[in-house]
Amino acid sequence: GGGYVGRCTAPLLVDRRTRQAVSNDSAQIVRLLGEACLASGGDREVDLVPPAFAREVEATNEWTYELLCNAVYRAGFSTQQAAFDRAARDVERGLARA
Repeated sequence: GGGYVGRCTAPLLVDRRTRQAVSNDSAQIVRLLGEACLASGGDREVDLVPPAFAREVEATNEWTYELLCNAVYRAGFSTQQAAFDRAARDVERGLARA
């Protein structure tokens, strides 16, 4: 430990040896952790993104990012009503799809 004291509001994968950020993308973090587990001889029965579902997982990641994660961010930081309205509509579409 040591160092940062405070809240973390986003996923972050950090290399413990170099103390460098590796990724803050949750989908990429899941893939990296799964690959690292398999590469290190970990439990072969646990696959965080099974090949049979890889396309579905990727498609879900795409629309949840665009219609929920990014749309909430865009709404929160919008400086014009029209931009906020577009982002809010995306959030509504994402929530309806979820």
